Order: sequence, then structure tokens, then C-alpha cells
Amino acid sequence: MVALEGEIVALDLFDHAGTFKKAWPSLLRGYAIDAILEERPGWKPLTRLVASDRLHGLAAQAVVARQAVPGVGEYYTVGGPGVAGGIARHGGRVIHAALFPSARP
Repeated sequence: MVALEGEIVALDLFDHAGTFKKAWPSLLRGYAIDAILEERPGWKPLTRLVASDRLHGLAAQAVVARQAVPGVGEYYTVGGPGVAGGIARHGGRVIHAALFPSARP
């Protein structure tokens, strides 16, 4: 989970530490650029309870839809009020799930 100034900006889940290790440098660069470019005045610290409540609320309203993709594996889009993202699966397991806050009502 990545939070900037008390707000969740992304949640990345990986199937294995090796997958995370390979993806982390690119993700870190992107999140660092977001942190530099975004200003959010009056922020509050993000507590575990607030993060948990927010994630449960988003998950309860999310809709997951399978998308056709070339090659091997499966891809699902995730959307709903306040959340957008995608899930990549291969060999019957989730390889990477990426979720982001959305301005969509």
C-alpha cells in the first residue's frame, strides 16, 4: 500500500517476493514522482484502522470483469465508486493486482 499525505494512492499485491522485487524499482520511481508533484494541504496521518476501513469499503463496491487479452494468462478490470485497477492471473493464481483511488462517483 502506498499513501501520500494520509491518502491511499495505490495498492499493489504480488504473488511472490521475486515478482515484487522485479517490479518494485519502477513502482517506486512512479510513486516518488507522484509524491513530488502532488500537493495535498492539511493532510492527516493514515492509521491502520482508517486504511482497513477504506479498503473494505472500496472492495465492497468494486466490480471485477474479465477482459480478453492475447497470449497466456487472464486480465480483469476492477472498477466502482472510488476505485479502479486491474488483476493479472496466470496458472490459476493472481500474479499482480493494482488498485487505485478513482474520482468516479
